[in-house]
Amino acid sequence: IRSASLLDHMDWTGFNEDEKKSWLSKYQKLSEASGNLLMAYSADNLFEEFTHAVKGLSILPDDASLLRTMEIIEKKLYANAVKLIVSGNYQDASSMAGAMFKIYPKSATAWMINSIALHASGDLKNALAAIQNAAKLAPNNPDVRFQLGFILSGNKQFEKAMLEYKECLRLKPDQPAILERLAYISIMDKKFSFYNPSEAVRFAERACELSGYKNIQNLD
Repeated sequence: IRSASLLDHMDWTGFNEDEKKSWLSKYQKLSEASGNLLMAYSADNLFEEFTHAVKGLSILPDDASLLRTMEIIEKKLYANAVKLIVSGNYQDASSMAGAMFKIYPKSATAWMINSIALHASGDLKNALAAIQNAAKLAPNNPDVRFQLGFILSGNKQFEKAMLEYKECLRLKPDQPAILERLAYISIMDKKFSFYNPSEAVRFAERACELSGYKNIQNLD
């Protein structure tokens, strides 16, 4: 099907010239995008996979198979970066993000990796700027919104952090980690407008229910 010989066997009966051109244009895009999808599956490393997925999506940006493939690849890249950060290799994680930017400058995942690496190294200001960039690119990504809330909290911007956690919960309901953060911030200090012990208990109880009461200390 990917061979150009397919076109030699097309029966164009009933097609006018404009319809033929339209069909050929769509076929060409599908062929090129599918080719990149296949190359992504057969690539030798994650960055090659990432490159082909980006190329495919530049042709067919709404293709479900390419979007799913990109999601899987970015999750693997993110997991590898987190391992580097946990082991103290912040610069290597930042370099990974830089390599992703060269392939796809609008990668929210790359910005999130960069933000986590900067935060881990103590650069809270630039960590916040990086995760804000990620949120602009992927406003409906709950992981990005959670990280933004976490870094805002670390920068003592608790009211903004609360809003981000609530938005995160809307995007990804019934997640214990989000509920735990909401419970924590809700009772941080009486001077804050969002101070609400009863709501904090509600968040904590729900987090415990969802986790099978593995983190019962959340109710303390």
